[in-house]
Amino acid sequence: MENGATARDSHSFCRYFMLSVRAAPGPSRRRGFTLVELLAVLAIIALVLVIGGTEVLRTMKRSQLNSTVQSLQLMASRAYLEAQRRGATIFLRIAPPVAYAAGVSDGFIPIELWVDTNGNGGFDGGDTRIETFRLVLLDKGSGADVQQISLSTADKSQIQSANWSNNLTSSASERLLACDTFGRTINPATGQQIATAATLAITHVDMVSSRLLPRRNYQLRISPAWSVQIAQVNY
Repeated sequence: MENGATARDSHSFCRYFMLSVRAAPGPSRRRGFTLVELLAVLAIIALVLVIGGTEVLRTMKRSQLNSTVQSLQLMASRAYLEAQRRGATIFLRIAPPVAYAAGVSDGFIPIELWVDTNGNGGFDGGDTRIETFRLVLLDKGSGADVQQISLSTADKSQIQSANWSNNLTSSASERLLACDTFGRTINPATGQQIATAATLAITHVDMVSSRLLPRRNYQLRISPAWSVQIAQVNY
């Protein structure tokens, strides 16, 4: 009897142990990524980075254009303030480009404010420059074309403007306006107040070439009674 009971107990224990082993949770089976799936994910990530990087670059270019427009608007507005403060005529001048010198200086277009120091009402060598804003054309380090801002919607090497004096020198790229002590906008070539607003186009070189859209032209407008406004026009 004892041997029979022991056999039954052993059988019950083995059966219970086997059931327990079967019921115990085993490690989950996880399926890994295939090479094709990994390559697909990497391709999607690369595409997102390219698209995102391109849009960031476009945003930076638009921001640069907006910053330049604001700087030139402030500079033109300052002409009136300086004329009142100094009691003298102030000239707003787009000067001929400064030549690039390898390793020495950038090539650039200077946009300047001058004081009619000698009080003769004309722009000449006796006047004093008080401020310069530079539109860089060539980098002195490499000589590379780095021009980003264009003063024309047709060609970045041109200046698109209206009602500015441009016959004071032999350079077709020079433009000049004067703000007198009465706050009038004067054409220095004639000495007369302009009849309608003088304008200057400001855009981005990539908009001129249609690589950056929409093509947006900011027109800096100076009224006959010196007041500066910016008008945005798509072209």
